[in-house]
Amino acid sequence: MHAPVEDEESGSPGELSEDEVRDTDFVTQRNEDLLEASLEIPSSDQLSQSYEHTQREITTIGQLPASSVSASSLEALLASIVAFKSSCTVVTANTGPRLKKKYEDMPDSISSAVLMRQQLLRALVDLAIHRWAESARHALTLAPVVFELYALGGSNEHDEDEAAMMAFSKVLFVLSKESHNDAAFCNVHYVESALSLLSKASHHQLQSKKKHKEGAKLPMKMLIYIAGTLKNVSSGDERIHRLLATHGAIAILSDTLEWRSTEPSEAKEIAQVLIQTTHVLRNLSTAKSYLKQFNEAQVTIRLCELIGDFQTHQELMVNVSRVLSKLTLHEIPRSQINQRPESRLRSLLSLVDPDRNAAVSFESAESNAPEGKFQSTLLIRIFFVLGNLCAGNDRNRVLMGLQWQGILVFVRALEFYGAQYVAAADEDTNATQNNGNTGECMDVLVKLVRLLANMAINADVGMELNAEVDGLEILLAILSRAHDVGDEELMLNVVSCLTNLSYYCSHSAASITPRDQFPAAAATFIDVHRVALASRLAQIVWDRNEEAVLEATRAFGNLSRFPDVLQVMREHKVLEGFVILLDHSHREIVYTVCGVLMNAALDDATRMALLSVSTSDARALLTGILDAAGLDDVAMSCIAAKALHNLLLRTKDAKDDGEHAYRRYMASEDGAALKRVVQSVLQPLEKPSQRRTDEDEEDEAQRNELQTVLAKLQRVIQERH
Repeated sequence: MHAPVEDEESGSPGELSEDEVRDTDFVTQRNEDLLEASLEIPSSDQLSQSYEHTQREITTIGQLPASSVSASSLEALLASIVAFKSSCTVVTANTGPRLKKKYEDMPDSISSAVLMRQQLLRALVDLAIHRWAESARHALTLAPVVFELYALGGSNEHDEDEAAMMAFSKVLFVLSKESHNDAAFCNVHYVESALSLLSKASHHQLQSKKKHKEGAKLPMKMLIYIAGTLKNVSSGDERIHRLLATHGAIAILSDTLEWRSTEPSEAKEIAQVLIQTTHVLRNLSTAKSYLKQFNEAQVTIRLCELIGDFQTHQELMVNVSRVLSKLTLHEIPRSQINQRPESRLRSLLSLVDPDRNAAVSFESAESNAPEGKFQSTLLIRIFFVLGNLCAGNDRNRVLMGLQWQGILVFVRALEFYGAQYVAAADEDTNATQNNGNTGECMDVLVKLVRLLANMAINADVGMELNAEVDGLEILLAILSRAHDVGDEELMLNVVSCLTNLSYYCSHSAASITPRDQFPAAAATFIDVHRVALASRLAQIVWDRNEEAVLEATRAFGNLSRFPDVLQVMREHKVLEGFVILLDHSHREIVYTVCGVLMNAALDDATRMALLSVSTSDARALLTGILDAAGLDDVAMSCIAAKALHNLLLRTKDAKDDGEHAYRRYMASEDGAALKRVVQSVLQPLEKPSQRRTDEDEEDEAQRNELQTVLAKLQRVIQERH
């Protein structure tokens, strides 16, 4: 099984539109103006004049409807605010970043500056709330300076400031819900200022951890609105994604993943912030262009490490799973998890384990409840992530399947969702509701069965899984329903899983780890259910899906050593299907069919049945395969020659008409072609001087094997001629 691969994103993430460039130039000029202004220390009178001028600008603009406010008026207002802010910054520079002094303890000039800053902040917020609450363009014009004024000073004791900022942030959040405002939110300075506040909050968190005490911090509820606004707008087009990515959003949002608190109420608020920031990360993770930023910001690692502290917050865990389902498609994020599987991989496994995650249950089918919706969504993504992590990593298969007993968890989930999926086939009432529930069950099963198929690649894990005789029985019913209703992806994954399991029919087949780790088992799932499995796979051989046909054929290759399975193959026209498939254009299908026929032809009754197929002569088709493959495809020639050899074996207790039929065939054009092709392929192999001198040991071994098989085939032809 292979994880899907996303296409490369077109376009360069670093390219900005002309509008964005103009916005950036405007921001740069404002910053230069601020720096120049900060070099001068204003007097109290100058600061008061700047404040009064700005208040007049606000009053004048506030008397107009939003639609009547010109761009020049907005620019003039912003210029006034920037001038006041720069002056206020210089005056209050000696009071620290959060102005914790009380007014009576401050110099008059500083207390006056603080008071004017607060009054100006509230005036701007009032303007946005009461006059521009429905105008995203105007509100967003104010947003950067409002954020900057708030960050400039104040203290945790100024509840009015916090209330004003909460109201302002809520206005922006409400505006961001409307998709027609997306273009307005695609604003360089707004994005910079919003990200800056989140960055400041992360810095405060870091300082608190280092000093083991609470540092000055921004109100968490305000941060929830700010992060939520970014979440809403990041659901828009590529332009906002590009703007966020080029302004460091991925690294800044990654820092929020390290926020923690030992105080329960604050921990809940942090979880709400993380719900928003992880949603933004999920939206940005869809573009491979930003993958390098995700890797450098250690997003994958931090997502795994927050699971233990926030596992009870279901919506957050769903968002985490969504980001990881995108990132683990790629090698570096997978390797970051694999560096510490005991903590990172195991935390992912804990999310789907009812014994370790109280939010997950495999006991009740109440999937219409909100928690049921979250559960299905979570399991779909986490099973997909775990499937990615063990698709090419044998250590992860052993850790999850054996050491951490993940097999027991996965089989419980399989029984739970499999039963619901199968039961839906017999329910004709409440069709709409059932369709929704069935769709969720199917999606979970698609990812879960893929995970089981990937884990079964390891011999010991495959044997341990195969020992779950009762638990895996539901796979047969799932396969039948998926085939009947046309759920192709689920059908294909089930067939792949069964194919991998069919390699292991007893515990003695595995040899990678000591056998004393596993309890003795009288039988395996394949031992007990191989006849029922063969009957269901017989239908898949005729399916239009080539991948399903290939996987079903591989399963028959493993099962064809059992006489009762061969009987099923004879009774269900499977042999006829395989003979027809010898003429298929898909190389792997033809190769696998040759392997099945090689095994099946060792059985006398099956060999006679193969030779009796009326649609096509298997011997003639195999001769054509050998002729076409020759020495260009030694593996194909070898398997075709083995199948031919076994088909030409003398049947025990055969009647004389069997020998007569054989002689007639060998005397026919097809028989002559067989002898000619065998000789033409064998002859160059018998002349060492004509062999390639640069072939490696594997090629040499294959050619030697082909020579041996063709020599045996030639002797059989001569002995029976």
